[in-house]
Amino acid sequence: MIEARKIEGTHLIKCPSCNQPLLELTSDTLKVAAGGCWIDDGDTIQSVTKHLTDEQANPNAFWPMLDVGNGCTHCGESYFTPRLAMLPCNLDTEFLVQDYLLENISLPEGAITFWLCTSSQAETPHDWLMTVTKTPFGVMHDHYLGIYHLQDLSEVSGKYGVSSCGLKESDSWTFASELIVRMWDDLRALNVHANREIRLA
Repeated sequence: MIEARKIEGTHLIKCPSCNQPLLELTSDTLKVAAGGCWIDDGDTIQSVTKHLTDEQANPNAFWPMLDVGNGCTHCGESYFTPRLAMLPCNLDTEFLVQDYLLENISLPEGAITFWLCTSSQAETPHDWLMTVTKTPFGVMHDHYLGIYHLQDLSEVSGKYGVSSCGLKESDSWTFASELIVRMWDDLRALNVHANREIRLA
């Protein structure tokens, strides 16, 4: 079971290597502590869908990603975050739903709110960041399931950037995939509940 709460006051998300702030968050703002970007690249985690049942994968408007920060501005160490964006609908042939999942659409100010989640499930992050966006297709949840030290950037990134194709399978890709699959049912239930609450409001 997952408990989600909107951020109150200011919350810091820290580098897993040096424990210095990466992000400063309020309920409606995200600031990179040292400026610039905190995520440099990412790619789809292809293996997640292979481990879902047909029932789990329906509806199919979701996108699992492995996002990478190439170097903390304080210590220079790289990190990654397993990420899952989810909507309560199916993908569409015009790619309108995908635009929301992949952040390829401009949103009005205040459209995104920032939440913290905790889980009672074993072998899950202690807490993690979730963004909540109201879209024409329902409430979208975008989970950043913890931030983890990346020992070797080359294990997830090649000549053309972060890629799950063409690289030897690494511990980071496997860890991210297994984590998302392990948490899947609770993450889906949270999104279903949020959308039910909106319909009843």
